[in-house]
Amino acid sequence: MSDLQQRVRQRFDLDLDIISSYADGDAESMNDRLQAWTRRTGGAATKEYLLPRISRSIRRSPPGYMIDPADAQGRAKEELEAKVAALEPWIQYFALDHGVTTLPDELLTAVIRTRISFRRDLILGTLYDLLGEELADTRVLDIGCNSGYFSLDLAHRGAAHVVGIDRHPRNIEQARFLAGHYGLTNVEFSLGDIADLQPTDQWDVVLNLGVLYHVTDPVALLRQTYALTRRCAVVDTICHQEPVSGFVLIGDRDTENQAEGVDSLEFLPTYRAVIDVLRHVGFTDVVEVTGTAPRPHVSYDVGRRRCFLALKR
Repeated sequence: MSDLQQRVRQRFDLDLDIISSYADGDAESMNDRLQAWTRRTGGAATKEYLLPRISRSIRRSPPGYMIDPADAQGRAKEELEAKVAALEPWIQYFALDHGVTTLPDELLTAVIRTRISFRRDLILGTLYDLLGEELADTRVLDIGCNSGYFSLDLAHRGAAHVVGIDRHPRNIEQARFLAGHYGLTNVEFSLGDIADLQPTDQWDVVLNLGVLYHVTDPVALLRQTYALTRRCAVVDTICHQEPVSGFVLIGDRDTENQAEGVDSLEFLPTYRAVIDVLRHVGFTDVVEVTGTAPRPHVSYDVGRRRCFLALKR
């Protein structure tokens, strides 16, 4: 057992209760079990829990780099507004100087901020608690980093070095602007694909957040994630809830949308498929991270989105 595996069990009170869609008397084969489940429930989705779980009491707060940018690049308000406009469209909220923001202060923006602050504590709060003082020596790779929300947070909290990659040029332009604006020098952003990275250069932590359901070869993506990981990876993804290990083909995706992938086809995993593939590619210990809050994030609450902490020996 690795030091990180031991630390998970020391620092978190794991919930070991298993909740399965299948009754004890269901047949042995997957097909027979699926038919029995369909007859019994009419196909209604059940939120399964098949892994040990970390349960967080979510504390929503904005990232520190928005509150106290240590070395923020000073710009006049008009110049800042012009730069933000030139980099549109934005799909994430960032507070800049002089009251300038990347999204207007409207109801949709409030929903976006509420959801991302939930995910921030669920994902990064868990990593900060797990790594503790070792964060200062930790190298992080953020796959599909979008405009850098999570990468910037890790850099601001003191990670040794953070690399964010994304296949949409506009996302990288936005992330680089934000890194410069907030004065963060221990983070860099590159246009690229995880498949192009060489596994000879590993990162202590690999973030695979909101990427798995945007690809046509999810097994290859998780295999490459494993190869690039030295200690642990976080995989956060939409999941179908059918109690089978499989992928649902979705087509006609908008490849011009910077929140989507670059292929019009995508394979969305089931919850069981994510678990099976993480184990198949080599992760020896997989733990689910869950969160509770007075205002829950609906997708996590009903099981349409799940967060996995995958550890290597």
